[in-house]
Amino acid sequence: PAMTMVAARGDSNGPLSGPGILCRIIEKAKENSRCPKRGDTVVIHFISFLEDGTNLDNTWDRNLPLKFQVGNGEVIEGLDASIENVPVGQTVELTIPSLYAYGAEGCPPNIPPFSVLIYRLKLISIDDQS
Repeated sequence: PAMTMVAARGDSNGPLSGPGILCRIIEKAKENSRCPKRGDTVVIHFISFLEDGTNLDNTWDRNLPLKFQVGNGEVIEGLDASIENVPVGQTVELTIPSLYAYGAEGCPPNIPPFSVLIYRLKLISIDDQS
């Protein structure tokens, strides 16, 4: 499977430093599928878990995909930055370092400090009318 590193966006002072986000393609999108851009509203299905396999969330189990606006800070930074490189219909596995997730604070009680998060996600659709 193909793997790429994604650099997360930084603030106006420049890009963030630190480890990148590993993106592994699980299922390729159809040719000419487009990637979302900042400001687009996307719909994704995902499973998220810790490195030890502890399940955190699963939108497939709920049959309720997640909808969010790209670049608006509605999701963790690693997911927000990575989704711009995922074409519609593609399934990827993201390994997101704590720097681009919940960092030193974690997200009690389920996500300990400095946790690496893994997201297996599929970009279902883009609504660029947002």
